Amino acid sequence: MPNYMIEAEADRTVCPMGIGGNAVHISGVPVGKCCIGHRCAGWRWATEKDDWNEKTETWDLEYSQTQGYCGFVGE
Repeated sequence: MPNYMIEAEADRTVCPMGIGGNAVHISGVPVGKCCIGHRCAGWRWATEKDDWNEKTETWDLEYSQTQGYCGFVGE
């Protein structure tokens, strides 16, 4: 199951690339910078609908407005 998160959760998640916002501390020790969610080029919105449309021969895609994931580390 993918690790989707809302952006409020992303703010408490360490950025794997170290390019995030505020410093994240564990027991007073800085461990990295926090994810900045949709403001990052790596942020991806969760796919809610992914269907092949036979009439137009294209994909019908719909994305979540609330949940996403870090595109740097995969879905």
